[in-house]
Amino acid sequence: MLAVLLRRQIATPLRQLLVAVRQMGERRVLAPLDTARRDEIGQLATAFAATARSVVEEIRRRDRELQQESTGRMQIYEALQASETRYRIVAEQTGHVVYDYDLASGRIDWAGPITQVTGDRPEEFARLDIHGWEERIHPEDRAKALQALKQAQVESRKYQVEYRFQCADGGYGYIEDEGVFLTDAQGRPHRMLGTMKNISERKRAEQALRTAKEEADKANRAKSQFLANVSHELRTPLNAILGYAQILLRDTALANKTRNGVAIIQQSGDHLLGLINDILDLAKIESNKLEIDAQPFDLADFLRGIANAFALKAQQKNLAFRMDADPRLPVHVQGDERKLRQILFNLIGNAIKFTDVGEVALAIDRDDERIRFTVTDTGCGIRPEELRQLFQPFRQVGDRNRATEGAGLGLVISRRLVELLGGVLQVESTFGQGSQFGFALSLLAIAAPTGDAGGMIAPMIGYRGSRRRVLVADDKHENRAVLIDMLAPLGFEIAEATDGRAALDLAATFRPDVVLMDMRMPVLDGVEATRRLRQSEGLRDIVVIAISASAYGHHREQYLAAGANAFLSKPFRQEDLLELLRAHLKLRPVYDSATDSAMPSDPPAGPMVVPPDAELAILRDLAQRGDLRNLLAHAERLECADPCHAPFVAQLRDLAERFQIKKINEFLAGTASSS
Repeated sequence: MLAVLLRRQIATPLRQLLVAVRQMGERRVLAPLDTARRDEIGQLATAFAATARSVVEEIRRRDRELQQESTGRMQIYEALQASETRYRIVAEQTGHVVYDYDLASGRIDWAGPITQVTGDRPEEFARLDIHGWEERIHPEDRAKALQALKQAQVESRKYQVEYRFQCADGGYGYIEDEGVFLTDAQGRPHRMLGTMKNISERKRAEQALRTAKEEADKANRAKSQFLANVSHELRTPLNAILGYAQILLRDTALANKTRNGVAIIQQSGDHLLGLINDILDLAKIESNKLEIDAQPFDLADFLRGIANAFALKAQQKNLAFRMDADPRLPVHVQGDERKLRQILFNLIGNAIKFTDVGEVALAIDRDDERIRFTVTDTGCGIRPEELRQLFQPFRQVGDRNRATEGAGLGLVISRRLVELLGGVLQVESTFGQGSQFGFALSLLAIAAPTGDAGGMIAPMIGYRGSRRRVLVADDKHENRAVLIDMLAPLGFEIAEATDGRAALDLAATFRPDVVLMDMRMPVLDGVEATRRLRQSEGLRDIVVIAISASAYGHHREQYLAAGANAFLSKPFRQEDLLELLRAHLKLRPVYDSATDSAMPSDPPAGPMVVPPDAELAILRDLAQRGDLRNLLAHAERLECADPCHAPFVAQLRDLAERFQIKKINEFLAGTASSS
């Protein structure tokens, strides 16, 4: 009985408690326990049951938390997977290999279009660490790439470099490598994120572009050299032609018929020179080598020259040439006289060529701070569809029967020159009625230069003082002959040399005051001869005027840098040569007294006596046609025939020299013959 009682009261409850403990540990399930007993076993069962329930609740709570945490981690993982997928797609599409470089371990994680960039299989390239990357950089580029990486790491700045990288096939491709450093809490770089892109195609394109540019530059240099050589070869004989034309035209004993023939030779030579200059200028414009040479010049004298140049051409076609100058125009201005003359010569020359009946007019007006030039004609005009071709090189629009002169470059060059000078060439044309070309330039008004005579200068026929010595150095006989025949009649003592070495030898014995030095000569050229003169103790102070048929501005600078005092381009005007000699030798010129009437003088005193009606009719006709040159010539003949007409001629001359065409017509219309 005792045994049964012990089993029931003690052993069985303990066994149940043990089973409950096992179930709780293995399956986290609480088995039923007898907690109704009041003895120690009942109290133990009650305590265990309470503890078990508490453990179960804690486990369930932890399970819920773990489930939530697992869900969050799964969401983060999925987001990371999506981000990495987008990242890889972007890398694939942009052609960039992306890398993550751990500075401490040297490990690099690669991603992106590895095969496309390097030709490697991704799994093989993934084994590449920092040392493997270094080894595959081209030996010639390795130091530069590593130095750039080191410098970027020290300065914690962006890393950017281009280098050649060995691809899977053993060849090298150009890589553009860019990266940024990530820093730790102490601001020290510990990782670098970056991209690598194959830029071999771009490099090949750049190389092809460089090669093409070099070839184009080479062709341009060859063209420039060719044009310079052609210009030199053409200018050399032109120098003799135009030089002797000037010499002969100064001969007062020349018969009128012969004088007219020489004038035609000079005019034709000037036309040929103009064509040469047009081609050279176009080449300079295309190569951006044309520069502005702004110098002070007399605007009134400049316009007078334009009027005189075209009045005769217009008269030969029975056209009236009229020039109206605003009386408010400044007398002296600062600007590029040569380019302005070239523009007006092209525009007015075209106007006369394409006009058969009527007139050609040049108007010069003040336009605020600018001066506007307008050329108008009553010619054939231009068709609207041809206006687009008007400024194309070597193209001539209008009646093909008229396009017999020129190379089709005049308007092209004129527009480029106007733009170079800061203006815009505008054109208006009506087919069958005429055309109008106009532009405005900023020509700064200045005071009259010191020593300006303020009027026409008579030809120089000599100089006062001791006889001056001139050494002419030129390998061409005709060029030396022109200079000798220009200067010898004026009293200069001349010596000749055929090359630079002979010039140096002769200078030591002849002791010239000035050397007229051609720059292109055999044995020793003029540039080196000038340098040696400047290095010679006894000859360094001799004046050297460089004379050359080279037409490019850099040649002029080269000659002046060698030691020349001045530069004169062939063909040259005798007046320009004499002015250089006057300025550098401090000459006191003697002018031809026979042309003193061309010199400025005080207005003659006395009452105004009007010429006879027949003479007035001639003057009125010339004024209406704008032929100022013949108008003044006829008026001067009247004055020579009868000095009482001097006041009348003086007033007429004053108006003509200021281009007051309208006032001249009003003056002549308001006068009546006293006979």
